[in-house]
Amino acid sequence: MKGCRSCKSWQSREEFLDREDPATNGQKVQMGVCRRYAPHPAVASGAVGGAVDGRPAEAQWPSVPSDAWCSEWEPNIL
Repeated sequence: MKGCRSCKSWQSREEFLDREDPATNGQKVQMGVCRRYAPHPAVASGAVGGAVDGRPAEAQWPSVPSDAWCSEWEPNIL
């Protein structure tokens, strides 16, 4: 079954949601990060030169649940 949990771009974290992942036998949905594309830094409104309060904006990988999937899903073949 297609899902982030079985995609080669998804990396799990030790965070679980209170619902069952349909692709598993009774396991909870697990949160992870999608590493399909490099993250883009989020720039807050009012930021000057890409900096907020003198600190550079940080880029983060998007956080996604294991039971989600996108149209660019690729199987994790080991």
